[in-house]
Amino acid sequence: MTVLGLDTAGRLGGIAVVSEGRLLGASVLGVPEGHSQNLLPAAQSLMAALGIGPADVDGIAVAIGPGSYTGLRIGVAVAKALGYAWGVPVRGVSTLLATAWPLAGVAGMVCACLDARKEHVYSATFSGRQLGFAGEALSTQATVTPEDRRSVIDVAKEVQGYLANGMDVYLVGDGARVVLDEVRRTMDGGGEGPNVIVPPLLGEAARAAHVAHIGELELSRGQSDDLFELSPNYLRRSEAERRWRQKLLSK
Repeated sequence: MTVLGLDTAGRLGGIAVVSEGRLLGASVLGVPEGHSQNLLPAAQSLMAALGIGPADVDGIAVAIGPGSYTGLRIGVAVAKALGYAWGVPVRGVSTLLATAWPLAGVAGMVCACLDARKEHVYSATFSGRQLGFAGEALSTQATVTPEDRRSVIDVAKEVQGYLANGMDVYLVGDGARVVLDEVRRTMDGGGEGPNVIVPPLLGEAARAAHVAHIGELELSRGQSDDLFELSPNYLRRSEAERRWRQKLLSK
């Protein structure tokens, strides 16, 4: 099956097309402020370059968060609109799962960390050997710690716990370095240790391809989302929502 993947959860964003487990093509949006203007033209351009049209697309996968509030809303809205217009199923994919996906099969733990600012990260930890396993629920079967917004200190403590048990830990995502710095700061000797690994060049630029691949696997099993129910997973209220809530509670 051929699946169009959309990722507007982060700074770069991207589009990808996969078919039968192969990446046919991908492009990076590049300008975070321009996702709303660039997403549809970029998708149309990529599909034209690949020589495919809406009739050739069997499904759409979209990153649903955590991530940028505005970016997630744009990506999900476009995925739902295209799914409705083209008459194809849509699947929402965890941004953290897609970030960890390139390390499927490693013998260790994969800790995906996305910068949530204010010394916090959006984080989830996966079993490397379970990532990509041909089970029935890719988004949950490999999850060791569920998706959450956590302090950098708490995630670093979790990493240290795995290290104490002799397990390799792979840190991925744009929040990986701040977690690594905290692990280094609190470890004896100040070193990162042989079992903490930050793989190079596993950033968000390629994440749309991972979103599309996960989407293809799940859609091929009949796992799609209701177009009216699918919504972004922010994990945290926006600043405006928090202030509005505080104002209500103070009355």
